[in-house]
Amino acid sequence: MSGELHDVCLTTLRGGAAVEMFDHMLAKVLRNIADLNTVAEAERAVTLVVKFKPGADRDVAGYLVEVKAKLAPPAPVAGEMYIGRRDGQVVAVAQDPLQRDMFEPEAGEGVIPISGARQNEQEG
Repeated sequence: MSGELHDVCLTTLRGGAAVEMFDHMLAKVLRNIADLNTVAEAERAVTLVVKFKPGADRDVAGYLVEVKAKLAPPAPVAGEMYIGRRDGQVVAVAQDPLQRDMFEPEAGEGVIPISGARQNEQEG
């Protein structure tokens, strides 16, 4: 056996793999913090766990390194849709069919708002 024996520490476990794994998860957390689609104030965490399994003689121990990240979930998004009828079928559109779009005049064409459809049903 040539070379000097080194004591085990976090930086020497599996040739530095534990530190690399932690750094990888830390980068994920930082990207999650910077992601504008996540909840800004949500707590994030990186957990590094090292499990040891000694042999019966206690002169050898196996180990397992696990790194986990707790990330913020995507932030909820809200919107509006306009519900109406087109050709007798209930439909939902993104734009108010009663307001014409200057640039796409046919966007809501043929959609009768539910309130208007009720009036037409009552009248007819």
